[in-house]
Amino acid sequence: MATAGKETIASLIQATVSTISSNLASILDAVGVRNKDKIQYIAVAVAVVNSAVTIVLAHIQSPQNTMAAAQAMVTTSTSRLPVIDGAKSSKDLKNAWNHAVEKGFPNHKVQ
Repeated sequence: MATAGKETIASLIQATVSTISSNLASILDAVGVRNKDKIQYIAVAVAVVNSAVTIVLAHIQSPQNTMAAAQAMVTTSTSRLPVIDGAKSSKDLKNAWNHAVEKGFPNHKVQ
């Protein structure tokens, strides 16, 4: 894939993730999610998705193939998107999710 194509895809991903992250509370309120525990689980899920996006962008980005550069691609000018600190693989993301849901929703753990 050409670099321009990668940059376009990265920009679209950035815009989508930024919009969801910055409007998460409003989105959840609009669909009737007001339970604080569920909001916390959803926030963890969003952080997992943001982390996955960062990891993917680190692998497709050119010419700088670094996690810091990928994080910069999914960061707005005023805030840093929530991510799972130190996540470098799907295993790290799975562990973070399972830890978040193990007490309240144990049947939602990822195997």
